[in-house]
Amino acid sequence: MRCGLLIIDDYDVLLTVNEGHEETMRMSELASKVLLSNSGMTRRVARLVERGLLKRKQSTEDGRVFEVTLTKKGRDALETTWEFYQNRLQEVFIRFVSDKESEQLGKIFQRILDQIGGDEYRGLLKMGATDAPRRRL
Repeated sequence: MRCGLLIIDDYDVLLTVNEGHEETMRMSELASKVLLSNSGMTRRVARLVERGLLKRKQSTEDGRVFEVTLTKKGRDALETTWEFYQNRLQEVFIRFVSDKESEQLGKIFQRILDQIGGDEYRGLLKMGATDAPRRRL
């Protein structure tokens, strides 16, 4: 973490948990979605728990399963990091691409995801999906 910002790998983990029901997700599901091995995810989550960004607990339904939940500190870190990344994307990339080109790129990337991604990646463009964290009320 530099200047209070998350590195992109940690951002990806927290963003994925943020998208889970009640900002909670099973460790195995998280590892699958972030494309990390279970042991790699265990190490990453341990570091995020140590920093107070996630809570890890044993499932009440199945004692063999562990779940992680985003903390308020984790949500705040997500939002702060997103603001920074969004501004940097604008400065470095977006300002050089017209609206029409942006739309074309979106269609191209969606077509690629439709072919190589899982079902959860289909139709992201139509849904208006972004890497911005979901805001909680």
